[in-house]
Amino acid sequence: MAPTTKAGIRAAALKARAEIPSARLSELSSAVAVTVASAPEYVHAKTLAVYVAKGGEVQTETLIRRSMSIGKRVIVPSTRSGSRVLAFFQLKDYDHDLVEGRFGVPEPAPGRLRTVPLERAELVLVPLVAWDSRGYRIGYGKGYFDATLAGVGKRVTTIGLGLESQRVDQIPEGAQDIRLTAIATEERLIRIPDGGRAA
Repeated sequence: MAPTTKAGIRAAALKARAEIPSARLSELSSAVAVTVASAPEYVHAKTLAVYVAKGGEVQTETLIRRSMSIGKRVIVPSTRSGSRVLAFFQLKDYDHDLVEGRFGVPEPAPGRLRTVPLERAELVLVPLVAWDSRGYRIGYGKGYFDATLAGVGKRVTTIGLGLESQRVDQIPEGAQDIRLTAIATEERLIRIPDGGRAA
């Protein structure tokens, strides 16, 4: 029987994700990047907020490099001590501007980059562990992205980057959970009717 709690879904999804060979994950991530790059929201975005991937997440390095090379302003998140709201900084040099931060996630090197309010981004690319067709996602359980997105509401477009294999029938939602505007997978872009709102 498939798990129905957030913790159970997260554990099962992380286990399945860990079994994807790195070469296959790279392949799938490239296909997700193609899906994103063909979306009008990406094409027209001047400022793009995007997570820097770790471990088995959909990889974003190629997409970040491509976005900077075509003149988009790319801002990446950093955790702040004592806060669940992420700060965003403009990335200039992928190879030199990132250091290992909390939880092993690459983050902007302290004191090197300019802070950019998330509200300046037309598009936010969000990591996920599992997703459903209603636009709900499960992350690692810390609540950073939900807390951050709650502050901008529907003013920015949010696209979750995931794999078809990460889809579940239904994710139990809470009052703090924010629905995504869309989900990009290796096969398609799923637009969420009335997405971007809290449960």
